[in-house]
Amino acid sequence: MTAWLVAALLLQSDYTLNGKRHAVRAGLADIPQGGRITIDARDRKVTDVADDISRQAGFRLQWDGEKGATVTLSAEGAPFVAVVAELARTMKCAFEEFQSDDGPFVQLPGTFVKDPVLAWHAEGPLVVTWHGLAARAKTQFDDPKKPAPESRYALRLWKDPRCHANLHVEKAPRERLVTFRVGDAAHELKSDHDPAVFSSSAPTWEFNPRTALKGTATIEIALPFHAPSRTTGATTAWEKGTKLTSGDVTITVESVKSERKKVRDPKDVFKQIEVMESTAVVKLRHVDGALYDTIVKGGRLTDEEGRRLAQLQEGGGALGLHEAKIEAGSTVVVAHVSAAAGVSSPLDGYRFEIRCRSQDLSFKPGRIALVWAGSYRKFDAAFRIEGAELK
Repeated sequence: MTAWLVAALLLQSDYTLNGKRHAVRAGLADIPQGGRITIDARDRKVTDVADDISRQAGFRLQWDGEKGATVTLSAEGAPFVAVVAELARTMKCAFEEFQSDDGPFVQLPGTFVKDPVLAWHAEGPLVVTWHGLAARAKTQFDDPKKPAPESRYALRLWKDPRCHANLHVEKAPRERLVTFRVGDAAHELKSDHDPAVFSSSAPTWEFNPRTALKGTATIEIALPFHAPSRTTGATTAWEKGTKLTSGDVTITVESVKSERKKVRDPKDVFKQIEVMESTAVVKLRHVDGALYDTIVKGGRLTDEEGRRLAQLQEGGGALGLHEAKIEAGSTVVVAHVSAAAGVSSPLDGYRFEIRCRSQDLSFKPGRIALVWAGSYRKFDAAFRIEGAELK
């Protein structure tokens, strides 16, 4: 491969966000995640911008701030996590991920997280946001009804909701030391581990401001993680008991169901609408996972089978359902995917619930198109936030 072609391929993974060029380290751009965002919004309503981003990312972004608020935001091939963080910084607010009857979504401003994003750094499907002094109320044991105000420096970590990354590599994210570089000195600090700073599921680091650190700091944190490096797709019938083998994965449709339901109108919380809700439970399992059946039945594995089984047990055979679409004739509906109860390991397989709603009450699913992520490997993310003010 010629040098100019290598350079061109590397350049394609970089992106521009609000006029600033961001470099993407080799390999990180290959991790399956939400769609990349290209937008050029000038004084547009934030609700319209959020809808545009949602369509491109394949994940709902919801603006619940001031009605009629406008924003100027430009992006070219930018990751979803970076766009959300930059939008929050521009609008001087925070963001959170929630679950609802209509599926998961990202909300701006946050309901519980109030302290705005001041700066951020994205690495592949991950973004670390800096919130400066995060305010909260500390419960006093002598008078629980009168909580005392308190503030701590806070960082948050958020993962692209469409990426099946495992962040608990060697230790939990909160256990990792964070480096604060002030001048020529580097200070390694461990989070105070008080989850009350943010009522959020996102991993949070927090630090007592009564430290001797003052001035402008550069914040650094290394965070290794496991993530898939490729996706594979297949389409199977919407029928209970259907079984399909695609490559090294077997897909089994364990159940299907369609029923009329009355649900809250997403455009009007005080109104109910009738929809056709279609739900399927599918199991993905590596073909090699069947080796486990041999052991359960008392059989013996060959040396080669033993090696393949060991690789699965080490986590390299993990599977995550990246995308699901339900087809009904010429109509295609993107479905909400969530983990279902039951099997959840490389050996036994992974079970997922696929659900969609249609206001067309005659909607009758015919097939399910699936895209799953696999081939997990380790990535070493290194986050660096400059210009953090320590008061």
